[in-house]
Amino acid sequence: MSATTLSIGLILTSQQYTVPAASGSSSAVMFSRAQDSRWPGWVHPTMRTLRALLQLPRNWDGYGANEVQESAVNGSWNLLVEIMNDDTLAPSIVPLSDGGIQIEWHRHGRNLEIEFFRDEAPSFYFYETDNGVEDEGPAHENLELLRKMLAEMK
Repeated sequence: MSATTLSIGLILTSQQYTVPAASGSSSAVMFSRAQDSRWPGWVHPTMRTLRALLQLPRNWDGYGANEVQESAVNGSWNLLVEIMNDDTLAPSIVPLSDGGIQIEWHRHGRNLEIEFFRDEAPSFYFYETDNGVEDEGPAHENLELLRKMLAEMK
């Protein structure tokens, strides 16, 4: 079985992605698939983007931005595995100047952004352009709501 290891220690084999346990933690996160199935379409582009973000140097924006933190990348991957379905669209992922990242979806007037600031719990912000509906809060306390929002954006 061939494997690709990203700089964050994320391992891709033909059957599973594994995010090794963080320092001091005893459990790794695994995302696997059946032998005869394909990876969801969002997995490979998301991994390429996360790996590219980890390669950004300090001051990548010309204004003194920090390097993207592995903890933000690992945290975003862990959350994505929890909220994404096989047919969920791949998110756009952008770096934040504090070393965090933001994952986002914009589709059919619906907008969902999840921010992973350095040293803070991830939070989400949702808004609908057409009717002004807004919602926000801690991401990990709203997993079912995030799944529902993503399902409605297909």
